[in-house]
Amino acid sequence: MPVFYAEQLHGVLYIESSVPVDFSEEEVLLLRTLATHRRGAAQRAFFPEGAEQAITDGLTGVKTHRFFMEALSAEWKRSTRAGRAFALVLMDLDRFKFVNDFYGHLEGDLVLQRVGQILETNCRRSDVVARYGGDEFVILMPETNMEHARQLASKLRGWVAADPLLREKNISASFGIACYPLHGSSPQELIQVADASMYLSNIRAATLFQPPITSIPTKQRNGSVTSSKRTWA
Repeated sequence: MPVFYAEQLHGVLYIESSVPVDFSEEEVLLLRTLATHRRGAAQRAFFPEGAEQAITDGLTGVKTHRFFMEALSAEWKRSTRAGRAFALVLMDLDRFKFVNDFYGHLEGDLVLQRVGQILETNCRRSDVVARYGGDEFVILMPETNMEHARQLASKLRGWVAADPLLREKNISASFGIACYPLHGSSPQELIQVADASMYLSNIRAATLFQPPITSIPTKQRNGSVTSSKRTWA
C-alpha cells in the first residue's frame, strides 16, 4: 500500500502472509489506518515543524531565494549526470518602484502577492517558483528546453499584463531566460546569462514607456528657425 505525502511517494506499506489470503474490508481499513500513521511519521521526518515556513517567502507564498539556490544546484547535478536540459526564467516587475513611491509599500506588497499567485497558479508542479529578491522572481524548470521556456515567459507576460490589479498599477514584466547546457555549464553562468537577458528586456520595456519627445523651435535674432531643443512632453 503506497504512502504518499504532498503528492509524492515516500514509501510502501508491505504486508506478507505465509498462505494465500483475501483481506477483509476491516483488515483493509486497518491497513489504511496504519498507512495514514506512517504518512504522519514521514511528514514529521521530512518536514519538521517550521520547515515549510523556512523555505516559503512570507509575503508572496513562493519559495525563498535560499531554497531556489539549493534546488538549482541539485537540478544541475541531476541534469549533468543524465545529460538532460533544464531552464531558468528570471522575471522583473517594470515600474514597481513607482508603485512603492506613489501608492505606498502596502500597495506594493499587494502587487508582489498577486504576482506570486499568478506564478504559482500557472507554472507546473515540477517547477520551482521562488522570489529571487525585491521585485524579482525566478522559475526553475526541470527537463525544459529553450523553446518551452520562451513559451512560458510569453504566457506569463500576457497574464501579468491582463491582470486587473497589475494593469491598474501599470505593472508589466521583463524576462530573462537561460537554458542548460546551451547557455552555461554551471549554475552561476546560467544565472548570469538569465540576468543579462532580463536586464536587456527591462531596458526595452523602459524605452517603450518613455514619454514622447517634442521639438521646440529656437529662433535667431532675425527670426529664422535654426535649431530645436528636445524636451519631455
